[in-house]
Amino acid sequence: PPLPSPELFKSLAGDRATRVIGRQGIEWDRIFYESSELTTVLANPKHRMRGEGHSTRYQVVRDPFDLSEISLIDHHTNRVLTIPATLAYRDYAAGMTLHRHQVHLARSAERVGKQRVNVDDLLLSESMLQKTIDAIRSNPSQKKLRRGLARYLDGNDLRHHRSDIAIGNPSAKEDRFLSASKPVSPGPSAWE
Repeated sequence: PPLPSPELFKSLAGDRATRVIGRQGIEWDRIFYESSELTTVLANPKHRMRGEGHSTRYQVVRDPFDLSEISLIDHHTNRVLTIPATLAYRDYAAGMTLHRHQVHLARSAERVGKQRVNVDDLLLSESMLQKTIDAIRSNPSQKKLRRGLARYLDGNDLRHHRSDIAIGNPSAKEDRFLSASKPVSPGPSAWE
């Protein structure tokens, strides 16, 4: 069967939450999202009505591997709207994974204390972390740490590679399974 479209996959397997539309748009984990399409949602008379199936809260979905946009599900019109990050957060959120963002949020919260974390704090945290990684990579005296970091980074890349699935029992010593005890012989060539 064919794979689902990226939009469908994101809506089925993405991060889900319920959010309200505020004056600055939609806030999710200290990133603000706003679009001109939100005015059509706010202008809908059912948006302000409460009770009997009407709500001002909306389901939103995001891709945890790219926080640059979210999808808002307008339950009044049954439409899905794509809402990008605001201009202030666009550069930060482009290509940002949820895990990296949570690390930056935690570091920023440690630094600013009880104040509210804003985009400048997140950008500062990102640059500080990048400087630390660059220092580790360039220091030749920390070979073990550099090897571990390389293994971690390569391991993350390998996680996204496709796996082959073999059906059968590997203990039955069938021909389609490789074994360290028997040498691998080249199979029939496509050129023959």
